[in-house]
Amino acid sequence: MRRGDSRSAFNFAFPVLPGERSLLWVMGALALFLLIWQAVGGRETFGLGKPLTLSEQRSLEVQYRSLPEHRLNLNRAGWGELKRLPGLGAAAAQRILEFRQAKGRFTSVDELAGLLDLSAPELRQIRRWVWVEE
Repeated sequence: MRRGDSRSAFNFAFPVLPGERSLLWVMGALALFLLIWQAVGGRETFGLGKPLTLSEQRSLEVQYRSLPEHRLNLNRAGWGELKRLPGLGAAAAQRILEFRQAKGRFTSVDELAGLLDLSAPELRQIRRWVWVEE
């Protein structure tokens, strides 16, 4: 092709070397992936959503710092440790301590559901953070 020619700048009839074939294949596969990605909705479709704002990042950091450092034994944990459990607060921690004073000890984590009126998903979330000494 000559300079100033009105046709496309890339000559598809030009012979391609073996090393260039794999490069063209990769470029084509990437272009196809991007087209499909865009067609199905991109980030939102795969649960990635929009990037977090600075305030959302700070909120997550505060929530992470407030989690207990390790799993808690329900029969030995103090009020300060119990109130840091996700989904519970100071009042629930106090009820747990009152239960231990009245009944002696927990025999199962499932007893929390009746004591704190927890749903199954809430109990599942808390179960990750507590255990009962047999």
